[in-house]
Amino acid sequence: IYQDPYSKGGGSLYGRMSLIPEGGKSLASRVVAYHFCQAENSVTCLVPDFVHSIAAQLCQAPQLHAYRDLLLAEPQTQGLLALPACVSDPSTALVKGILEPLHNLRRLGKVGADPLIIVVDGICEAEYHRPDHADTLASFLARYAVKLPSFIKLIVSVRTQLADLTRLLPFHRISLDPDQRADPAADLAARDLCDYVGFRCMHSPTIRSNITVTQGKIEGGSSQHRFTQYVVCQSKGSMLYIKLILDLVERGHLVMKSGSFKVLPQCLNEIFLLLFNLRFP
Repeated sequence: IYQDPYSKGGGSLYGRMSLIPEGGKSLASRVVAYHFCQAENSVTCLVPDFVHSIAAQLCQAPQLHAYRDLLLAEPQTQGLLALPACVSDPSTALVKGILEPLHNLRRLGKVGADPLIIVVDGICEAEYHRPDHADTLASFLARYAVKLPSFIKLIVSVRTQLADLTRLLPFHRISLDPDQRADPAADLAARDLCDYVGFRCMHSPTIRSNITVTQGKIEGGSSQHRFTQYVVCQSKGSMLYIKLILDLVERGHLVMKSGSFKVLPQCLNEIFLLLFNLRFP
């Protein structure tokens, strides 16, 4: 996840906000546009559609009503953002249709200095539709990221193994991967998953019953503790994996027979296969 470091006057967005529930709501309220790249949906991976989509969302954002008014008052600028124009020249559409108008509105005081956020998720997915003689979404953003107005923050997500795609983006980098060298207790993502398992167990006697191993001696703590540690490790950070496992346990489809938890599916593929077999016997 990245943030534009070229902010002036506003300071760091992360430094100004505490990521507590209220802080999270405040952060979400600043999102004025988002774009999800999906390899199975080619149009989400193409630069022209990205520019067209972002422009459409910006003009609908309550914080940028002045931008909407400008587009209504200037048909020629609005025309630059039409999809055919974006396909013909996405660079001009971005610069003349989005960046320059926002810079001008900020200079005239019609847009506040409070940070606003554009989110681009899964930018690595766009690489599956790399054009032969044009920018990918990553290279396009790398060219124009430094030209964003100071109040616009860009957050981009990318898979760790493909992070090299963003090497030209002049952003701060935040890794969500657990540091294997660090104390496991300091892994906040793992702690969140453990808390979730504990919450589900606390509120479901059925789960507690079905994960309790009554035969043989349990090494390394209670059945619930060992079960929690096992599924959190097996999940590799996937909340979906843990949720589906607990759902299956709660419904009685999975009952622990031994402390090795061999009955549990080892990955999401095995969970989905089990769910399909249960649904379509």
